[in-house]
Order: sequence, then C-alpha cells, then structure tokens
Amino acid sequence: MLPMAGLVFSCSGRGGAHNGDPHAEATALTQTFGAKLPIAGMIVEGEIGPSAPAYGPERAAGRGEPVNARLAFTTVLALVG
Repeated sequence: MLPMAGLVFSCSGRGGAHNGDPHAEATALTQTFGAKLPIAGMIVEGEIGPSAPAYGPERAAGRGEPVNARLAFTTVLALVG
C-alpha cells in the first residue's frame, strides 16, 4: 500500500553542496513512490533525535544510553496514510 502523502524536513546543509543535486531527496521519493505522491516540507537548521553512537557499537555491546542530540545533515521523512 502506498502512502497518501509525505512530509520532508531537510537540513539546510544538504542539497547541492552536500550531494551534488539540490533535488536529491525529492528525486529519490519520486523514484520510490511515484510522481503523484503529494510532498510538502521545508528546509530546517538541524533536527532533534537519538544520537548516532546510541545505535552504534557501544549500544550493540550493551553500553551507553540513547540521548537526544541536535543532528545535522539529515533528512526526516514522515509518510501519511
């Protein structure tokens, strides 16, 4: 079942300077879900979420706790429906 819509929040550090294509995320979504998926979103100055080390080797070894951190160079996608 395909989603009805998508919300995209992309760090301002991404885009052309980061991956050579200012529309890379939109292109990937279109290729994955088709051109008819309504997408809305905005450029943001970082996101808040679990820090990467919380899910790396330290976490796998049972050490460390997940902590919220300000992340950069990320894109958050929420699919609706």
